[in-house]
Amino acid sequence: MGTVKSFNGIFAFLVLQFLLLLLLELTDISLSIGEAFSFAGPLGMAEHLLLVSGILALLWFAWSALLEPVEIYWGTSAKVRMRKWMLPVLLAIACLIALAAALAAAIAMITDRASPRGIEFSLVSFTLLLVPTAVTALLLVSAVRRWQAINSGIAIMRGALERTGSSVELGRVRASIDWEGSASAVSVRANPQGFTFAGLTSKPWHDPKDFAWLPAFVDAVDELRAEAEAVLLNHETRIEHYHYVGLDGDFWRNFSFVKRHEEVPENLALCPVVGGLLKTIPGYPAFRDAMFSILGPHGFIRPHRDVSNVFLTLHLPLIVPPGGHLEVGGIRREWRYGEPLIFDSSYAHEAQNCSADPRIVLLVDFPHPELTRAECEWIRDAKI
Repeated sequence: MGTVKSFNGIFAFLVLQFLLLLLLELTDISLSIGEAFSFAGPLGMAEHLLLVSGILALLWFAWSALLEPVEIYWGTSAKVRMRKWMLPVLLAIACLIALAAALAAAIAMITDRASPRGIEFSLVSFTLLLVPTAVTALLLVSAVRRWQAINSGIAIMRGALERTGSSVELGRVRASIDWEGSASAVSVRANPQGFTFAGLTSKPWHDPKDFAWLPAFVDAVDELRAEAEAVLLNHETRIEHYHYVGLDGDFWRNFSFVKRHEEVPENLALCPVVGGLLKTIPGYPAFRDAMFSILGPHGFIRPHRDVSNVFLTLHLPLIVPPGGHLEVGGIRREWRYGEPLIFDSSYAHEAQNCSADPRIVLLVDFPHPELTRAECEWIRDAKI
């Protein structure tokens, strides 16, 4: 969604909370002045108070869940205010109004009629609600200032970009600004689904020169391509459709060598060059996947994130018609025959084949190089 849209969502929720609290207070005033609202049965006032308490409790749960987005898109100071002001106040007032509801119910049951002190109960509720309303109002003032700062900052950054120029060298700058300003739906933030391993270097693209085992793959690229062509020609029945949630169409197919840390012996036997090279990668076979990844004509894999940050992904292009690209964290690169790409799939990424021919890469999800052997063994046992 980007910082602007994400913050606007938080801001909108805060505004709705403020309006809801005002509505509850107006209801309490109406009850205390002539009891404009009537409740059926002797427990009417207790039910009203219990409803108010439940609403405050739901708001407490909502803000508890929103603390991390508040910190990311609003700021650490806002998270601290939410934790010190909003959450305690919502919980305390919810409990006090719940106690008032219990007292109103007890009086109604003892007297077998609505409490003669219903007006007093509504005034108590009104008075207590002033506290979370005031806290919400103060946070709204802070939110307005933050909204102004976000939009002003984005305007300054865009102005600087236009003055500097829109050269290829500034592609990462533009991608970052587009995400910050919600002009792009592709996140530049690292945020894997599921399990996050602590302490691993995080960046969307890694330099292939940093991987000592990779030159052997590049040197054997012609042999690897020949094995891929042989698979397409002679073993079509062993090629599977790659199932991924949210994938539109059946244009993504795979010929697997490793699946979830387990070798596929019959496929490895058909491609001995691939099999020999895979074993040179540290951590083998603790791979999420190793396969010929086949993206059909005009195939498009929508932006998505993979589960966990413990793997990096190799794309070694073997059959690459022109016009295709891989985009990771908003930064786009093209496939070129024999030129490896290594990226972190915990960033949002997409792939597109713009041609009428299939694109084939050797894809390997291998353990992050900063993981120790013992950690790799744990990852394999845990089946991450």
